[in-house]
Amino acid sequence: MGRIIILSLVAVFLLLTSCFHNSDSPEGFGWLDWNSPVYTTTIYPNSNWQDSYFDCYVNAGSSTRLLVGRFGNYLYRSLIMFRPQDLDFGSANDITNAKITLAMEKEVASESKEGLNDHTYNQGNLEIEVAPLYVKWNEDDASWYHADHYTPWDGGIYGPSEGIALVGDAQEEITYVDIQVTDLVRDWVADPNSNHGVIIKARNESETVVKEFYSLDILTREGVPRLTIEYLDDEEKKTVSIPPAIDCFISTSDTRFTDDYVPGYNPEIKVGGFNGYAFRSLLHFDFSQANPVIPPDATIVSAELKLYYHPSSKADRSTIRAYVLEAPFDQGMNRGTLAPTKFNTTTYYGKLTLDGATEGYQSIYINQVVQKWINGTWNDYGILLKADNEYLASDNIITFSSTEDPTTDFQPYLVVKFTLPPPAIP
Repeated sequence: MGRIIILSLVAVFLLLTSCFHNSDSPEGFGWLDWNSPVYTTTIYPNSNWQDSYFDCYVNAGSSTRLLVGRFGNYLYRSLIMFRPQDLDFGSANDITNAKITLAMEKEVASESKEGLNDHTYNQGNLEIEVAPLYVKWNEDDASWYHADHYTPWDGGIYGPSEGIALVGDAQEEITYVDIQVTDLVRDWVADPNSNHGVIIKARNESETVVKEFYSLDILTREGVPRLTIEYLDDEEKKTVSIPPAIDCFISTSDTRFTDDYVPGYNPEIKVGGFNGYAFRSLLHFDFSQANPVIPPDATIVSAELKLYYHPSSKADRSTIRAYVLEAPFDQGMNRGTLAPTKFNTTTYYGKLTLDGATEGYQSIYINQVVQKWINGTWNDYGILLKADNEYLASDNIITFSSTEDPTTDFQPYLVVKFTLPPPAIP
């Protein structure tokens, strides 16, 4: 009798296994732990749905370029820090000569490679100057308005010019620009605490010329900036050359939003950037209007955010990622309040890759985020959308329709598919 019961239980188990995992469900959700119907709810914009966007000046610490000069409304300066105080000099007076060397060349842009000095705004002579920075800055945080995550500045805090160079047109092979900084390097060696690096800027920042140099991140011996120092060691002439410890460029725009501007009532939201001037978008969804209601114990199968790619976009290629907001916002906030909105910068929870996009809806899946909002693991403050490589020279600003678009067929919406746990067995 016991053998019959065991065989019966095995048969039932195999039957259940085949039902739950080998189903020809058109949804294709065989990974679910139970055989449950998949419910679909679509969340459309209403008065509680919030979306907005803002402009900002992003960090370019990982860029392979250092930009100096002006193009139209955009202005660029570069920051470099060398550490000669780590070298073994007898004294600052032993230094006889010191120069910063920057490498540049002309590379034609292609779909697979960003160009360098191949635009019309790169043509012509530009006189550049080097000045000492007076405050500490961080390569991973520095922008036009901040030296690091906490310290505000406006394009840098720096002293008088210490060296000047005239830069001509880039060639198809690497050429070098030298800037003399002997007295400045002597000061750094004599007082290491005074060394916060240098800022490199155009002497006349109204000239419409931009020069692009290689940064530390180019990682080639020929391209990396150098500080070359000549010095005496017991009357023997010696030379040492060192790369930067850190470098980046910073940018601003004359057409930037004012802090009191409210962008949330525009018919579009924008994502992407151009040489460090970028747009980022914020969205918050109203799950209370979901029909059917999504209960806290639901399993989110998919959460598909639908965004209408607008033909006014300046690019059809971009990679856009979704990050979790750590503070609430609403679309009535001004730019000055929106820009500092905190978000988790280390992990993204959805990605949209555009490659030859045309007008119409695009999808970005945010399954994990919605799951944690629904079950109460995370506070639901919404998401931030930002593009990769906001500091690239290509203008990759993407425009999507917002909830304010007068054509409702173009407005964003969220499609959520979910299942419910099986009922408890009495």
